[in-house]
Amino acid sequence: MKIVTLGEVMLRLSPPANVRFVQADTFGACYGGAEANVAVMLAQLGAKTEFVTKLPENELGQAALNSLRRWGVGTEYIVRGDGRLGVYYLERGASQRAGKVIYDRAGSAFAVSSAEEYDESVFEGADWFHFTGITPALGENCLALVQKACRAAKKHGATVSCDINYRATLWPLERAKEAMKKLGLKPSDTDKVCTIYGAGDIIRKSDLPAYREMQMRHREELFKAINSDETGDGFIFDMFDCELANHEYGYTRDPHDALMALGMSWNRVANDDRLRHGFEKACRNQAQWYDEHN
Repeated sequence: MKIVTLGEVMLRLSPPANVRFVQADTFGACYGGAEANVAVMLAQLGAKTEFVTKLPENELGQAALNSLRRWGVGTEYIVRGDGRLGVYYLERGASQRAGKVIYDRAGSAFAVSSAEEYDESVFEGADWFHFTGITPALGENCLALVQKACRAAKKHGATVSCDINYRATLWPLERAKEAMKKLGLKPSDTDKVCTIYGAGDIIRKSDLPAYREMQMRHREELFKAINSDETGDGFIFDMFDCELANHEYGYTRDPHDALMALGMSWNRVANDDRLRHGFEKACRNQAQWYDEHN
């Protein structure tokens, strides 16, 4: 299966651990973007992917290109040229403190590129084309690029999907609605979708049975994996360790959010020797890692 995605790659700069912007004197760097991340994940699952964007003809552009290639994403149709790479700064949240993002993407090589710069032959043999609502929000030229890509994808028989991914910081809701109409979303189509409670995602109502079946299968697989760990040192430890890391336990020393994310109560953990052992071991591991790196 060949899947094409289209969007902007940005450089993300983040202070280490839970350090705030005003405290930082170093920033970690990585490259990504909504559509690029989809391509990376699909490539890891074995799909043939092609990612389409424009990158500056300099070392930062090359670093972004290398990052995509490292994950097995096709880069043959990426355009190189003048301009800059978009940047955003991420300050990680901790406990009750929300994360913060500062964008510096205006005038990037991709944002100012024109539809004529891209080769639509990328869709030859393609089965699927995916984009998000972020890309047409970057300007009229990017909207025109997405329109051209949708037409080319349909001409070659590819299915077109869009993660609306509405960002109020990029464009007002009315402009977004008008753009989606131009891309083929009819007003009546909004009656065919719904929001997933607690996740903020939008799916087709017709897909709800499949979504609920997926949730049930996930719960069953989680239950089996937990039961297969007789000591708490295997899957149970890995499960808690990963979730505690995601919720910055090393900094906060508060496991509440991690337990909530796993759908577990403290009483359940405390009353199961394997769960309690794996949980306490993971807490110690996360606390030790944080103390050694800060």
